[in-house]
Order: sequence, then C-alpha cells, then structure tokens
Amino acid sequence: MVAIDLTKLEQQIDQLRECYAEPERFSKALHALLSFYQRYSYRPQRRAMPKTFLRTYNLPPQVLPQIEMGLRKTAQAHPEETLALSQALWQDTYFEPRELAAYLLGLLPADYVDKLSALLKEWLSQPIDRGLLEALFTKAIASLQQAGKWKPFVLELLESPEIRLRNYGLAALAQTLDQFPLEELPGLLNEIKPLIEVADDKVAANLAKVVAGLAQRSPQETVYILKLILVETPGSAIERRLRSYVPYFPEECAQSLTEAIKKHTRLRELESQAAPPLSEDETSTQKN
Repeated sequence: MVAIDLTKLEQQIDQLRECYAEPERFSKALHALLSFYQRYSYRPQRRAMPKTFLRTYNLPPQVLPQIEMGLRKTAQAHPEETLALSQALWQDTYFEPRELAAYLLGLLPADYVDKLSALLKEWLSQPIDRGLLEALFTKAIASLQQAGKWKPFVLELLESPEIRLRNYGLAALAQTLDQFPLEELPGLLNEIKPLIEVADDKVAANLAKVVAGLAQRSPQETVYILKLILVETPGSAIERRLRSYVPYFPEECAQSLTEAIKKHTRLRELESQAAPPLSEDETSTQKN
C-alpha cells in the first residue's frame, strides 16, 4: 500500500467539510484533492473489463475510504446539504465524485427514504455505467435497507415495463441477495419467473447471477421453480437457458435439473414427430 501523509489528507478533508454546504466549492476542492493524489506514473495491470468507462483518477486505494470516513459525521448531521451535494456530484464527469455521491446518499436518515427512493429512480431512468450501478447498489441503499424499503424498491424495478429497469432490478437483486432472509427467496424466485421464461438477451447476464446466487442459498427450491418453468414453457430455448444454469447447483440438484431438461427435450421431439403433415389447403394458406 502506498504511504500517504494522513495528517495532510485530514487537512484536505477539513477543507471539504468547510464547504460542504456549497456544492460548487466542494466539487472544486474535491477535484483538487483527487488531483493531488493522482499517480501519473503508476500503471495498474490491465483487466479484461474495466470497473468503469468514465474518466477516473489513478488513486492509492486508501484515499477514497479516508474521504468517506472523514465526511461521514458531517453528512449525517446535515441531511438536506447531503442530498443537495449528492445531486451535484452525480453530474460530475469523473467516476470518483459520483461514487462519493452514492456513499453520501447512503448516510441519509430514515425520514429521507422517500426522497432517496425518488432520486434513485430518477438516476436509474437513464443508462448508467456499470461501475456506478455497483456503487449505487452497495453504498446508496443503506437507508432503504434500514427502513425495510429495499425489497419493495427492487420488486418495483423487476416489475417495470422497461427492460432496462428490469435489468437494473436484477443487478440490484444479484448484488444484495445474501441480505434477504432465506424464507423470502421463494417469493423472489416467483418474481423473476417471467424473466426466466422469456429471458431477453439484455437481462441474461444479471439473470444468471441471480440464479447462481439462489442456487447457492436455496438450491432445492430453485430447482423446483426451474422445473415448473420448464413444464410451462415450450420450445428448445428454455432448455438451453436452464442448461446453462446447471453448473450453479450442487451435484444432486444439478442432476435432477439435467434429467428434467432431457425429458422436456424428448417430449418436444415426440410432439414434433407426431404432428400431422399439412394439408394442401393449409400449405397454400401458409404460402399466401
């Protein structure tokens, strides 16, 4: 870990606290601080996929946590200013200020959950970088969770008519699934059941993450629901989809799901073979 003068950093955080109620001044001070710790000569190892596609500062890993810790009490003591500052920081073109905005929102008190929920819905109504989405669903949701409003928020996303919001709902569920009580998992399975049946490619990745998480926490119940979906859904597409989920399960459940898929395939093939040939009139109608 890179050595940092913590006394110097604390002084810089003091300057942020001094202008906390002035978003424009705060933003300038924050960028000055981040620029101060920018590692221009450091080249991190290349990843297959970057955390974010927004512009970022190349910072030592302890800088942002120190800033968050240093602003925590101020944010909690001044919720109106926190709300205003978070909205201003979210408009920034750099990742770090927007990640800080998510963190500050998570410090709002319980009586601000309605405002927080409305703001998150507003932000999610636009396409969001995946790094920011992760920041929102790890840092900004603390108040909703404490107030028992997180599950209704996620379900509202999952039931949205917009495919993007349903995908965000799946991302939120995948990221926080371990926080749901075990007895609530069957209900969550039923909520995503229509998404598994249709499985738009736009939601496939996050849907698979949710199924993988459910398979770890509640494998038997998850396999049971998947089998029901298999029975109720015709065609070969559902077979391919569920077959891709088999590796998520322990051996016994995986074998049970595999057998169900094979049975579905056999029945589909038998029905196809048993279908009577089209009459001349039907053939003519199809051509027309």
